[in-house]
Amino acid sequence: GYHEQQCKLRQSEARFHETAELMPGVIFELDLNFKITYMNKTGMNLFGYSQDKIDKGLSIFSVIPKEEHDRLKKDMQNILPNKPFGSQEYKMYKSDDTPLYMLIKSAPILLDNRVFGIRACLVDITERKNIEEQLYYSERKFRMIFQQSPLGMAIFSSNGLLIESNKSFLTMFNLEAVTQSELKKIKMVSIFKFSSEKTQHLKGNGVFKSEIEFIKQKKNNSGIEAYKKYL
Repeated sequence: GYHEQQCKLRQSEARFHETAELMPGVIFELDLNFKITYMNKTGMNLFGYSQDKIDKGLSIFSVIPKEEHDRLKKDMQNILPNKPFGSQEYKMYKSDDTPLYMLIKSAPILLDNRVFGIRACLVDITERKNIEEQLYYSERKFRMIFQQSPLGMAIFSSNGLLIESNKSFLTMFNLEAVTQSELKKIKMVSIFKFSSEKTQHLKGNGVFKSEIEFIKQKKNNSGIEAYKKYL
């Protein structure tokens, strides 16, 4: 009956909790009201909660931003018997409101094919998310400098094909009217006259600063004429 099921559930949980305490990752359990009923020591140390706080009742919604509550409810309700839910990224908060980014993989707590709660394993990906955010803003800053620079700037592939250029570069070489598909066919050697030594130096991640002869496209009545200048 019901009491027998509860006894079996407690025995199963006790065995699992013994193992969970040895795990380096965060593991917690929720009841069907989304209350945290168990969190291993790794989790309590990371989030800054005591066992007393867990025992008194701690809702999962208290550690998740309000704007994520609806998504969390939907995700948790999608956990069906014998169908573990895929990993999801969530922003969470420590007890002192320090933000964390966690990768959560959840599965139902089952007994006799009945769902009694939800068990989750959390991986702290805060450092990775912070690095991604720094890279994002660094890329935005680079793009702004690259596009708005009065200096002609261009990026070429290792094969010498034009990958990207700013407006100043296009203006410098009379390429403003050239389509993007045609720009990608332009080779570095068709613009700059490098010596073989400098070409090999560039391919080896080298850097040099010197006067370079370049070829600029000039439109006239008879078509396009190439002429040379020096940088």
